[in-house]
Amino acid sequence: MDYKESIYLKIGRASDLKGADRIIYRLLEIFPGLLSWITILGTIILSFYAPIIAAYFIIAFDIYWLLKTFYLSLHLRYNWKRIKHNISLDWKEMLSKLKHEHIIHLIVLPFYKENFGVVDSCISALLATDYDKKKMAIVLSYEKRAGEESKKTATAIENKYKNLFGYFAIAEHPDNVPGEMQGKGSNMTFAAEYARKFILDKNNINYEDVIVSAFDIDTVAYQKYFSCLTWHFLTTPNPFKTSFQPVPFYNNNIWNVPMISRVMAGSSTFWQMMQQERPEKLSTFSSHSLSFKALYEIGYWQKNIVSEDSRIFWNLYLAHDGDYSVVPLSYPVSMDANFAPSFLQTAKNIYKHHRRWAWGVENIPYMIFGFIKNK
Repeated sequence: MDYKESIYLKIGRASDLKGADRIIYRLLEIFPGLLSWITILGTIILSFYAPIIAAYFIIAFDIYWLLKTFYLSLHLRYNWKRIKHNISLDWKEMLSKLKHEHIIHLIVLPFYKENFGVVDSCISALLATDYDKKKMAIVLSYEKRAGEESKKTATAIENKYKNLFGYFAIAEHPDNVPGEMQGKGSNMTFAAEYARKFILDKNNINYEDVIVSAFDIDTVAYQKYFSCLTWHFLTTPNPFKTSFQPVPFYNNNIWNVPMISRVMAGSSTFWQMMQQERPEKLSTFSSHSLSFKALYEIGYWQKNIVSEDSRIFWNLYLAHDGDYSVVPLSYPVSMDANFAPSFLQTAKNIYKHHRRWAWGVENIPYMIFGFIKNK
């Protein structure tokens, strides 16, 4: 199967299709929102016309969430123990017992208008990791639409770090490309293809030897992250049909943000920790890693959607007939909590951030439609 030529694997929305397929996909897009409104409005209406039924429903709903909270809290506590254990391990020593010298880490770093300090913190953390820097390739991809300031930031970072890694490149993601949605997905896809041409192919690097890490630009990798990732890659039964997910800790700036941001950041971290203990429910999220071979075969991340970080998992899941999974690393990377000069602006940013995550609901019609097309 030529994954990159399959129209069903790269659907962004119903308008990408025609005829009956378009109608089916549009109905599937409507379904999550419709079900939510039926639940909310149905409860209110039943309270007037069938209050006993409404009371039973609300009580059952409350009991369900009480039990689920207890269930998830057990996962949270256990994952915290697992994370502390994994942080304490000497992954470099464990890795020395495996043949790993051929593994190259390609780190894709898309950014928009973030300042020099944010980008510099991300790169300096990569430099501080315990993996061989000559086996690391950095691609810093800035948006042309962000203007000259972002270009200057990328150039300054390149001048500071280009001789400290095995490979270092900056790329300018063009604006107004047909079929692209402006955002992280289109930028990362451009950067990955740029790296393939000008780093991997130019240096005759085997795609099977490359692990791609797609990082948000505020991601700060812990010291042993790449050793931990490499060990899991080499010990996984089929690493070319597997993605690898760290735990995002939103604590880079945790003591500089207001209380509401700390609470929301902690809640987001807790949720991802819970998911690590339920690998059957785990998909890729935010900063994640996978084989370049698998990524290249699927045609990289989707360029026409919002939630490209989780969609890449479902792209690969459908392309491999369900034979694709995510390995939880139970090892952290640090990221920024939302922050703005004022409390109200911080609250607004938190809302926009979670609204962006809520776009992950677009995976529901994609999954169901994909299951229909690929039984």
